[in-house]
Amino acid sequence: MHAVLKKKVIQRRITKYEVIRRIMTIPSSDKSLDMKTPKSTYIMKKILSLFAIIGIILASNCSRIPVNNDPIIGYWERVEVKATSQTGKNIVLQEWTFNDAYLGRYNQILNHEQTIKTDFGWKEEDGVYTISYPGTDLSDQQVTLLSTDVGDQLVDGQGAVVAIRN
Repeated sequence: MHAVLKKKVIQRRITKYEVIRRIMTIPSSDKSLDMKTPKSTYIMKKILSLFAIIGIILASNCSRIPVNNDPIIGYWERVEVKATSQTGKNIVLQEWTFNDAYLGRYNQILNHEQTIKTDFGWKEEDGVYTISYPGTDLSDQQVTLLSTDVGDQLVDGQGAVVAIRN
């Protein structure tokens, strides 16, 4: 009796393993259930990554930068001669270079020696330009653009010429 019981247990295990084997085995005639091999999965990931990189490059290159055609853009300067004594004089040259990114470069040269060289930011509001010099002791300037027969000028609130276009 013990042998018969053992034989039944073995048969149950065989049928159990047979059922599991049938579930795990995919018929070769059914192509829709065919599993992908690791190599083809790797190739598909590479192709998808390539398409993603191409998409990112195309999206970033298609963005447009707004064009700034403000009339203040360009090089402006001011030359000032100050008499220190009857025979001596100081020549002060100030240069502003405005660019289209609302930034610029300011230089001050005293007797052919550069004394100040800094960047500045600018903005325009109702025809009044505000020039700010962050990180320096220079105070903000407010100027307006004035076109004359002589040329373009930047003037302050009191009407004094701050710079001319060169």
